[in-house]
Amino acid sequence: ANASVAFPLGTCVTFINDDSSAVSIAITTDTLTMAGTALTGTRSLAQNGIATAVKITSTKWLISGVGLS
Repeated sequence: ANASVAFPLGTCVTFINDDSSAVSIAITTDTLTMAGTALTGTRSLAQNGIATAVKITSTKWLISGVGLS
Protein backbone atom coordinates (compact mmCIF):
# COMPACT_ATOMS: atom_id res chain seq x y z
CA ALA A 1 0.00 0.00 0.00
CA ASN A 2 1.18 3.52 -0.80
CA ALA A 3 0.47 4.46 2.83
CA SER A 4 3.06 1.89 3.98
CA VAL A 5 5.75 2.36 1.31
CA ALA A 6 5.43 5.29 -1.09
CA PHE A 7 7.38 3.90 -4.04
CA PRO A 8 7.99 6.48 -6.80
CA LEU A 9 5.90 6.31 -9.97
CA GLY A 10 7.48 3.96 -12.48
CA THR A 11 8.79 1.56 -9.83
CA CYS A 12 8.92 -2.02 -11.11
CA VAL A 13 8.71 -5.04 -8.82
CA THR A 14 9.37 -8.48 -10.33
CA PHE A 15 7.98 -11.66 -8.77
CA ILE A 16 9.48 -15.09 -9.50
CA ASN A 17 7.83 -18.26 -8.28
CA ASP A 18 10.43 -20.99 -7.86
CA ASP A 19 8.09 -23.01 -5.62
CA SER A 20 6.24 -26.21 -6.46
CA SER A 21 2.83 -24.56 -6.06
CA ALA A 22 1.16 -21.30 -7.05
CA VAL A 23 1.70 -18.21 -4.91
CA SER A 24 -0.60 -15.23 -4.37
CA ILE A 25 0.42 -11.67 -5.12
CA ALA A 26 -1.86 -9.77 -2.77
CA ILE A 27 -2.88 -6.13 -2.80
CA THR A 28 -4.52 -4.28 0.09
CA THR A 29 -5.65 -0.66 -0.23
CA ASP A 30 -4.00 0.07 -3.61
CA THR A 31 -5.34 -1.28 -6.91
CA LEU A 32 -3.56 -4.05 -8.84
CA THR A 33 -4.82 -4.44 -12.43
CA MET A 34 -3.84 -7.32 -14.70
CA ALA A 35 -2.51 -5.93 -17.99
CA GLY A 36 -4.83 -6.31 -20.97
CA THR A 37 -7.88 -6.86 -18.75
CA ALA A 38 -10.11 -5.04 -16.29
CA LEU A 39 -9.36 -7.64 -13.59
CA THR A 40 -8.21 -6.18 -10.28
CA GLY A 41 -7.18 -7.61 -6.93
CA THR A 42 -4.95 -10.47 -5.80
CA ARG A 43 -3.29 -12.41 -8.62
CA SER A 44 -1.96 -15.98 -8.67
CA LEU A 45 1.50 -16.84 -10.03
CA ALA A 46 2.02 -20.43 -11.19
CA GLN A 47 5.09 -22.58 -10.58
CA ASN A 48 8.09 -21.21 -12.54
CA GLY A 49 6.08 -18.08 -13.35
CA ILE A 50 7.45 -14.56 -13.53
CA ALA A 51 5.50 -11.30 -13.33
CA THR A 52 6.32 -7.61 -13.07
CA ALA A 53 4.17 -4.93 -11.45
CA VAL A 54 4.66 -1.27 -12.44
CA LYS A 55 3.41 1.61 -10.31
CA ILE A 56 1.44 3.91 -12.64
CA THR A 57 -0.27 6.28 -10.16
CA SER A 58 0.14 6.84 -6.42
CA THR A 59 -2.22 3.95 -5.65
CA LYS A 60 -2.43 1.92 -8.89
CA TRP A 61 -0.20 -0.90 -10.15
CA LEU A 62 -0.32 -2.73 -13.50
CA ILE A 63 0.95 -6.34 -13.55
CA SER A 64 1.79 -8.73 -16.39
CA GLY A 65 3.73 -11.92 -16.81
CA VAL A 66 3.96 -15.61 -17.64
CA GLY A 67 1.93 -17.95 -15.42
CA LEU A 68 -0.12 -15.07 -14.04
CA SER A 69 -3.86 -15.41 -13.51
